Amino acid sequence: MAGRFAYLEGQSVRKKHKKKAAKAAQDSKQEPLEIVYIRKELLRGVWRQYKVMGGESVSELVEELLSEWLQQQKSGYTPEEWAKRQKKD
Repeated sequence: MAGRFAYLEGQSVRKKHKKKAAKAAQDSKQEPLEIVYIRKELLRGVWRQYKVMGGESVSELVEELLSEWLQQQKSGYTPEEWAKRQKKD
């Protein structure tokens, strides 16, 4: 019997390394990730274009866009007013 029940037959079973266990404990302290569904074609197209423009991480791009959108919503400006205000800065 191999696999997860190998210990029942007296076979040696690999145990997690202390470093991996410590890293797992550290990771659990971080903010949990959320699953977001998006079409593959769209994501791949964005990635290709973003890479051409010199970008490195689509995740960072998404975070920046969502953060800017949230700031816009909190400010009460319309999208047009927000764009004009951003150009001035």
